[in-house]
Amino acid sequence: MKLSRFSKTLLSQTLIIAGLSTGIGLNIANAAESSAPAVESTHRADIHHDHDVSRRVSTRLSHQPSLNTSDIRVKTKDGRVTLYGTVHSQHAKYVAVSTAKATIGVRAVISKLTVRSVHHAMRSGH
Repeated sequence: MKLSRFSKTLLSQTLIIAGLSTGIGLNIANAAESSAPAVESTHRADIHHDHDVSRRVSTRLSHQPSLNTSDIRVKTKDGRVTLYGTVHSQHAKYVAVSTAKATIGVRAVISKLTVRSVHHAMRSGH
């Protein structure tokens, strides 16, 4: 089956999205025919800029009802996301890390989140 240039490009983009959603880097240079434009990796910084990844993670975190995102900071370097701040429970920490890991463009998640102690929360009024 001979594919048009448009079909090759669409196939390449679909494979990139499929690879990103499963967290697998793909080299799709041979995915269509050899004349299709090659994409070296789905994790290159020029495809997913760190700022964009941080923004996507922050947006997804803000849609989690169990999180108070005003206490969570997101930093990204080379697709590796680091979460900083405090959360109110282990469950909230799990939700934050899981949400970040499931975000397109994230290669790894480092949690520097701390769980706010009940004693501290009572004293500070949180």
